[in-house]
Amino acid sequence: NKLKEAEEAFKTGANLAPVRSPKRLGYANFKVSTGDLAEGKRLIAQITKEAPDYVPAWIRQAEIALAEKKFDDCENLLNQALARDNDNYEAMSLQGRCFMIQGQTDKAVVVLDRLAALYDQAPDAQYQLATAHLAVHDTVKAESELNKALALRPRYPDAMLLLAGLNLSKGDSSSAIAALTQLIKLQPKMGEAYMMLANAYVAQKKFDEALDTYDKVAVLYPKNAQVPFMAGLALEQKKSWADARKKFEETLVLSPKYVLALEQLVNL
Repeated sequence: NKLKEAEEAFKTGANLAPVRSPKRLGYANFKVSTGDLAEGKRLIAQITKEAPDYVPAWIRQAEIALAEKKFDDCENLLNQALARDNDNYEAMSLQGRCFMIQGQTDKAVVVLDRLAALYDQAPDAQYQLATAHLAVHDTVKAESELNKALALRPRYPDAMLLLAGLNLSKGDSSSAIAALTQLIKLQPKMGEAYMMLANAYVAQKKFDEALDTYDKVAVLYPKNAQVPFMAGLALEQKKSWADARKKFEETLVLSPKYVLALEQLVNL
């Protein structure tokens, strides 16, 4: 954690490196990561000025612009990158993200469809395309892309979770439970997987299994008010009224303005 010495070393390496060098970009990234955003941006802009054909510098500028929500700047910088390398994976992937964040999902689908076709052995490309298809409510194509991603990388937690959610939404709770059980073994601290698994058990009216799962989530996230609230809903369906009331009261201890929990107490 000797940042001053680290900076001197990065700076020396950058000064000794050629113009088109990851070491120069690395020094700029160090400045950004240590809070000197203005100097980091200046150094990257200097690289693109001196070596306009060095695509990684354009992409890094676009990443920073996207983080700052300067979408027009991001698109312009990515156009500069793609003008020099039309099939660049990072540039196309970032362009898809930029369109998604802006809600321009149709444009995102076009870009990411091309990305997934060019890089058909890249599971991340298939996953990103699946999320774009979901954004335009095309669940059939989303499921197809997720299956492609998982064929390429069977232990892909994000794809496993998203596909399980799709299966659950179409009523296939058994497939969802199988996938989520496997996912939890891979990622034992993935709270979202536990919550979805509990919902799948509720869909099958396996309330004891659901409640056991909610208990496990509560250990991971003891201050999350949604966990006891969902457990309360499961207990209501189980007709365990007194226990349900306790869970809703527990919810309100964690979040006094949790209106849905108040409504459930009124209903009880």
